[in-house]
Amino acid sequence: MLEHLRPTDSLVWTIAWQSSAFLALGLAASLALRKRPARAHWALLSAMLAALISPALTETGRRLGWGLWSSPSSVMKTINKSTTSSPSERAFDRPYPAPLARRVSLP
Repeated sequence: MLEHLRPTDSLVWTIAWQSSAFLALGLAASLALRKRPARAHWALLSAMLAALISPALTETGRRLGWGLWSSPSSVMKTINKSTTSSPSERAFDRPYPAPLARRVSLP
């Protein structure tokens, strides 16, 4: 019944931790800048905007399969397709190139 509230896949959990983290950073920045109220207000306001935008961008990335959360099977298929070639084109079958430097003997 509560499977949709798992921390790894839950939209509620994502919104909660990301928003809390950005708001905590904004509060810390505003406290550090308390002698300059305009800059402290700007830091807190930008943290509030980041707290709103970040979960939406994370969820968009998950749904579109972008970033680190893409499925490993699709990554492996892409790697396998790009590295497979005909046997004559394999890199390990090619001969080594001739060395460019000559050995110098000291007297």
